[in-house]
Amino acid sequence: MANGCHRPCPGCRIRSLCWPLVLIAAGVLFSLDFIWRLWPIGKTWPILLILWGLCGMASRLAPDTGHGTPPSPSSAGV
Repeated sequence: MANGCHRPCPGCRIRSLCWPLVLIAAGVLFSLDFIWRLWPIGKTWPILLILWGLCGMASRLAPDTGHGTPPSPSSAGV
């Protein structure tokens, strides 16, 4: 796995979801602006920053148990 993480710890899992969540939120905000004309994107960009910050904070606060430890031979099926 990325970053030397063989068994993803909760922090790695949260970090791997941050960009997809930010991109989905950006898509929703753009559609609210361009399709439904509800909120202009110029006024909603702080929501993306807040979401990105919450993801970063959650990944930092999550326990790092199992981060970077190789799987045991018994779990590998050997």
